[in-house]
Amino acid sequence: MSDKELLYIITIAKEGSVSKAAKKLYVAQPSLSQALKRIEEELNTKLFIRASKGLKLSVSGEYYYKYATQILKLYEEMKLEIADIEKLQSGSINLGTTNHLSLVLLPEIISKFSKIYPNININITENPSKQLFTDLEQGNISFAIMHLLSEDKDNKRFSYEILSKEDFLILVSDKNPICKKAFIEEGSERLCLDIKDIKDEKFIMLFPNQRIRQVVDLILKKANINNVHTYIVIQNFISTKELVRSNLGVTILPESYAKSNSDEGIVYFHIPKKYRAFWRLCVAYDRDKFMSKADRAFFDQTKPFRTFLMQKITLHFQSL
Repeated sequence: MSDKELLYIITIAKEGSVSKAAKKLYVAQPSLSQALKRIEEELNTKLFIRASKGLKLSVSGEYYYKYATQILKLYEEMKLEIADIEKLQSGSINLGTTNHLSLVLLPEIISKFSKIYPNININITENPSKQLFTDLEQGNISFAIMHLLSEDKDNKRFSYEILSKEDFLILVSDKNPICKKAFIEEGSERLCLDIKDIKDEKFIMLFPNQRIRQVVDLILKKANINNVHTYIVIQNFISTKELVRSNLGVTILPESYAKSNSDEGIVYFHIPKKYRAFWRLCVAYDRDKFMSKADRAFFDQTKPFRTFLMQKITLHFQSL
């Protein structure tokens, strides 16, 4: 049984349909149907059963899927190790990142890397941070450039190399009386608002599946605030700023996102250090998974950029 046949069954299982799997695999549907029939005859069992929502793995199919996934993973690792022997004269890199970070960070890093290793192909997966962890677990990517939450470190399966740290700020309209509660934090010159002072304000929030929102929820939790008046929920952080400018509520954003486009009509406040209101940019990888020389070479290319990554991100968002 070939690796191609293993991939056929895995794809059919994921898509729940032979026709959808055929499109994804770029093969003719009759050819894929014949391949499935041939595999089932060889094993003398049915791998799929029909359900209301399409094809579903049978009990035998579940076992096949489990071992096929493991075999393909081993096969990919074998190819990676062989590519190492070729001293990076060929091979590929599979990395993941978010849409924003892909736009801001990767062009310069890839440009330098490609000059040193012109024959290494780079495959980039752009997904939300939560999905990137799933991609790492499933072996779809070798490492991810992403923002890290403190709770992420509880998952001991992954290792993280920190690139930079960025504070979150409270954004308030300059017409909002809450500005009068601002204070200079002891031991610093930072103009702050306490989270508890804004708990009764109307909040403009991003959606719960967005990483920024998850950090904001953690900050509120640290302040023992379980419920706020979430007046508006929106996906675009730039629109969030415009709503604050119109004095429709307050919001909390990372500094580089907050200080983008015009600042007129908006006041920025730091959050007291006791709330640990920040996130970290990192490279995350599965500590138990083989990392090829090509992966490691690209991974190391981020190091010369670590001293100015946040400056680059900030400049990008200021230009929006």
